Amino acid sequence: MARLLCPEYAGAGRDARDASADARTRRRPLTLTSDDAFIANGRAIVQRLTSIFASDGQDCARLAADISKLSENPIWSASTRYEDAHPEVRERFAAEQAEMGQRFAAVASQAVTACAKNDAFAAAIAKMR
Repeated sequence: MARLLCPEYAGAGRDARDASADARTRRRPLTLTSDDAFIANGRAIVQRLTSIFASDGQDCARLAADISKLSENPIWSASTRYEDAHPEVRERFAAEQAEMGQRFAAVASQAVTACAKNDAFAAAIAKMR
């Protein structure tokens, strides 16, 4: 009977309880478990932000949409939670990523200035915290 209710599990030896457990697992928030994972993740986020600013230029609406989309990614909230729980990692990240941060600033500075008064851009930046 359960296999009829959950056709995606037909033939896999699973029942509706297994499907429900899988759904709960997928809803669990992503968790970073080490400074190294946080730093690797942070590196990827900065690279993605650099790419967004480079490709969107000074198009404030596109920047707002792309930044919002990135900040809604579960990896973003995982990084925020890890950083809140381990504030000492900020200094290590800043030190190890100084050059990358300079490249980001060079790419983003004109757009940030141009879009400073754009409400959607300001809201997207605020969501980044």
